[in-house]
Amino acid sequence: MKNLIKTMLEIEWEIFISKYINENKNKFLQNHTSSYVLQVKPPSIYNYLLLAKIIDSICIKKNIQFALRKCVKIDLQTQYLKNTVKISEQYTSIFRHWLFKLFIPQLKDYIKRCTLNLYKPIFTNTIKRLKITHYRNNLLITSRDLLSLQACQYITHQWFSKMKINIKPYNFTIFHSIIKLNGQNFVFFNADYELRLLTYQYINNRYKIPQAEIHVFIKKILNKIFKQKYINNLKYIINRNKMKDLLQLIYILNQNIRHWNQYFYNNLCRNQYIDLNHILYKYLVRWGIYHNGKQGHKIIHNSYYYPDKI
Repeated sequence: MKNLIKTMLEIEWEIFISKYINENKNKFLQNHTSSYVLQVKPPSIYNYLLLAKIIDSICIKKNIQFALRKCVKIDLQTQYLKNTVKISEQYTSIFRHWLFKLFIPQLKDYIKRCTLNLYKPIFTNTIKRLKITHYRNNLLITSRDLLSLQACQYITHQWFSKMKINIKPYNFTIFHSIIKLNGQNFVFFNADYELRLLTYQYINNRYKIPQAEIHVFIKKILNKIFKQKYINNLKYIINRNKMKDLLQLIYILNQNIRHWNQYFYNNLCRNQYIDLNHILYKYLVRWGIYHNGKQGHKIIHNSYYYPDKI
C-alpha cells in the first residue's frame, strides 16, 4: 500500500510539475532549496498533492503539525491550514481523504471497461447510475440494482488485487435501496437508514464504519388489503421464475420492487417498510425450499440476515 501511494504521488506530482513549468510557473509554486510554499487559496488538488508529498517523505512522526512546519514554509495562518487540509492526529495520514479522490476515478473507469466487456447486455444502463463515494476509511458503492452491485463487488476486488491494495472486509461495503450486500450476506432494509447509522457505529471508540448487522423491530401492522396485494405480487413473480437461480430471481424482484419504492417512501412509515422486506424474505425462503428442498432453505437461511427469521 505504501509503495502504491508513493507511485501514485510521484506520477501526479510529475504531471503537476510539468504543467507548472510550462504554464503557470510564477503564479502557483515557489521552489526553494529545502521547502515549498502552499498556494494561498481555498482547498485545491495542488495543496493536497503538495502536502501528501511532504508528509509521505517524513513518514508522519508523532507530532504531525511540528513535522509539517519543519518541512514547509507556510505563508498562511495555522488554523487556516488545518481547515484547508483537515489535519487530524487520529489518522495515520492526513492525505487519506485525498487518496480516495484518486482511487475513485480510476476504479470507476476500471468498472466501466470491465462491465462493457463482460456484462454489456445487462449492465449498460445500470452501471451509469453507479455511485462510488468514501466515508472515513470506507469505500461505498451505491446502486439500485443488486445484480450489478454483485458484479461490481467482484470487479472491485479484482482491481484492488491488481493494484496490490489490502482492503479489510469492513472497509468495503455495498448498498442497495432495499437489499444490502456485505461480503456474502444480504440484509433487507432501506439503505438510507444504514447510511445514517454510519454516524453512530464505532470500532474501538475511534473509527466510524458500516456494520454488517442492524436490529429492527416491527411495531405497526400493514393495512391488510395493501399487504395482500404486495404478497400476491411477490407470489406472481416468484411462481413465474421458479427455474431461475437466486441472483436472477433477486434481479427480477428488484426491478418490480423499484416501482413500489416511491409509494413506500410517501405513504409508509419505516417500520411498515421493514415489514414489507420481511415478507419478501419469507417468500424467498419458500422459493428456496421449492427450488432445492431443505438445502434451498439452508442457502437462504445462511445467506440472508433478518431479525426473527422463520
